[in-house]
Amino acid sequence: MTTTALRSLASTLPDSAMDASRFRPNLVLDDVPDDVPGDHATGYPEHDWIGRRMVVGTLRLRFTQGCDRCVMITKETPTVPHDRAVLRWVARELGNSFGVYAAVEKPGHVRIGDKARWLD
Repeated sequence: MTTTALRSLASTLPDSAMDASRFRPNLVLDDVPDDVPGDHATGYPEHDWIGRRMVVGTLRLRFTQGCDRCVMITKETPTVPHDRAVLRWVARELGNSFGVYAAVEKPGHVRIGDKARWLD
């Protein structure tokens, strides 16, 4: 998941509290190199990543598919309240996909502040 997508969703749903905990991602990327035309122009760059490979820290990933969302993103967490509007909008406007799944091609370490770079 990217901070770009989170900001885009927050601006689209200003009455909804938005932070990464709502989506329970394993990794949140900020300042991802923006070199692929497509959905990044709409604020959801991950939609263009399927099939691509990236290195973050010493970890190498291959993005495999969009992350289909379910009722869990409506549930309260310590930082966001219960909110059904989020899932409704993601389902209607993003085909129910927000974020991406990735396969680990090479295990490694990721630290806060590590830069992401594309392999292809």
